Amino acid sequence: KPCLPLMLFSYMFGIRKGIIVGAIYGVLQAIQDPWIIHPAQFFLDYPIAFAMTGLAGIFKELNVIKKPAAAFTVGAILAGTLRYFSHVFSGIFAFASYAPSGYSAAAWGFLYNTFTFADVAIVIVVALLLFSSKSFVRLVNEKSTEESADESDVFRGRTGHKQSRALLSA
Repeated sequence: KPCLPLMLFSYMFGIRKGIIVGAIYGVLQAIQDPWIIHPAQFFLDYPIAFAMTGLAGIFKELNVIKKPAAAFTVGAILAGTLRYFSHVFSGIFAFASYAPSGYSAAAWGFLYNTFTFADVAIVIVVALLLFSSKSFVRLVNEKSTEESADESDVFRGRTGHKQSRALLSA
């Protein structure tokens, strides 16, 4: 299940919100298509795994990589890798009995969950196409800046919405 919208959300609105939205998405995913055999496996395969996609925006937030496409790509690789390990730990813990003969639980967990990297590859290819558009980058920056301004207004006790401020001043 490709996570491009979750990763773009994280990139645009920050990793805190990205992690929360990812965890919520994971719970919704469990409701829609459940494969739950243990509570720990549920958390590892659903809310925790998808919360990791919320880390895709970390390099933009830390401002360590200046080019948007590069910041997103490296963040998506990190987020996808952490999601992969969450699924692997779940597989080792809960699905060891499903491993074919000749495979240990760990080896099967690592092999079975490689689909995660196909998802990340798809996300990165599509994101690179999007980030190659100057208008897309401008839109992402505008939305990110608006969100930051609204949050700082809320912290200062202001409404955070331009329309509300206009009504209050009228």
